[in-house]
Amino acid sequence: MDDAAMEKLMFDDSFELSKYYFTLLQLLRISSEWIDEAVGSFKALKTALIDRRSKSPMMVPNESEWHKVLKNCDVVSLVLEESAGEIKSRVNRKTEEVKSLRDGVRTLSPVCVVGILTTLMIHSSSLMQLLCAKRQREWR
Repeated sequence: MDDAAMEKLMFDDSFELSKYYFTLLQLLRISSEWIDEAVGSFKALKTALIDRRSKSPMMVPNESEWHKVLKNCDVVSLVLEESAGEIKSRVNRKTEEVKSLRDGVRTLSPVCVVGILTTLMIHSSSLMQLLCAKRQREWR
């Protein structure tokens, strides 16, 4: 990344970047939640199948077929959990990258505030001097 692009990502006078980073972090958080929900939903499906089987043994014709269904559910669950883990790992890495960019913008903000306060103090000092000079002339 060149210096101009880096500076564009770091300096945020209008808070547009802060809003952008906030939105990205929210999307990454929501993505992570959806991944967890997908894994949880599949586990709930297996539990529902087992419950339904216990209430209605005729749902699956024989034990051999039922064990195949459960074994397939376990295989799918394992693949789903592994894939979810890999995706969540990538989401977590991206989240940390965005947080570091956001924190870089945040740490610059106090510097900007100090600059603004210094400017205000200089101007208010000048204003005070003008007011004092005017008062002194009025008293004479």
